Amino acid sequence: MEWERLDFKRGWNPEDVLHTACAFANDIHNWGGGFPKIHRALRLNGSPEVRFETDANNSYFLAHLDIHPAFVVEQADEQVSEQVKSLITSLKDGELSKDELMAANKLAYKFRRHFTLQYIIPALEQGYIEMIYPDKPRHPKQKYRLTDKGMNFLRIAGFVHEE
Repeated sequence: MEWERLDFKRGWNPEDVLHTACAFANDIHNWGGGFPKIHRALRLNGSPEVRFETDANNSYFLAHLDIHPAFVVEQADEQVSEQVKSLITSLKDGELSKDELMAANKLAYKFRRHFTLQYIIPALEQGYIEMIYPDKPRHPKQKYRLTDKGMNFLRIAGFVHEE
């Protein structure tokens, strides 16, 4: 705030403005106390460093908070087919076997090879799902689950809401 530019009106209490500004930074009685807290939280969760920008007179500053790498959306050149989207959505509530996934996608058993080629393999290759027994693809109790990338896809697509 630039005190010389503030227009003080009679009966106006600048303390209210100061408290509001500091409350916005989550620290009512400590000027600038919010930035150290924010900076510490960003460092602890693995976010990129905050970048500050100012002019030669230091009359303002601009803080750049870059997005956490875990939430960076994949490049648009990676196409997600409707089949893979359907598979990802089917797994939003937990692990499922291939038969359970086929039923969730309303496919008859006779389309098992098609399901594997068009749904399972692309989703595995793109990193949206994983096998619970990755070293034994034909394990009798094999199931599939979402990876972090798959969960991020659901969040971005609006299928999962964080509480």
